[in-house]
Amino acid sequence: MVNIVYGNQEKIDFESTLTKVKKVDTLNREIIDGVRDQVVIVLESTKTVDLLSASHTEFVPYRNLPENFQDRDRSFTYFELEIYPFFEKVKEVIAEKKKGVLRFRRNVTTGNSEAVIIEDLFVMSQLLGDPENVKVTKSKRNVDPQHVILTINFGQGTMAHMEYTLNDRERLEFEWSGIKSIIEFNSEEMCPITSKHLTPKPLTYSVDSILKASHKVDADLISQLKKWKEIVKGGDK
Repeated sequence: MVNIVYGNQEKIDFESTLTKVKKVDTLNREIIDGVRDQVVIVLESTKTVDLLSASHTEFVPYRNLPENFQDRDRSFTYFELEIYPFFEKVKEVIAEKKKGVLRFRRNVTTGNSEAVIIEDLFVMSQLLGDPENVKVTKSKRNVDPQHVILTINFGQGTMAHMEYTLNDRERLEFEWSGIKSIIEFNSEEMCPITSKHLTPKPLTYSVDSILKASHKVDADLISQLKKWKEIVKGGDK
């Protein structure tokens, strides 16, 4: 069985990855047959997701997940927010005392903005629980840049305010004010990693984190994501 990871290779930190990987530009039978055990194939996420055999396991970012992907037995998907290194510490702190206020701000590109919001909401609900109330406000479509604001009441003393700005710049801010605990994160204050195109990439992750945090694409996961998709779409103005 071969593990195939689809991902944005500009955002994957291969230096910190412990798993043995083979980066490829295309995928065919010869490449798969030539891979040794315990070696993960990494293919750019923009490539067409198409299993060559049901015996292979594929890990696909949610924003690139085809509609029919849930029909495959070895289908896994991952959410970027959940695999960022800083989020591991966030989960540890919040899990101890879930009562608090979350302030979350993110700049995303317009092409995949809806998918990013949906996967972020899924990750937050896994951490904070099912919300009691969600209010979605969107700016008018002819306004540039566009904004999406979500106010979420998770109940039991936990609230979240999540803001999204749609443009061509990626940025993430996270602030949690809990009982005797405060967490602050700003991607622009990190020491950026420079890609081969000399573009700062402070928000990176390893192949190890993808393999560890991916979710099996089954009926339950699809149902949860569909729920969040309907909530986000319902906020259109």
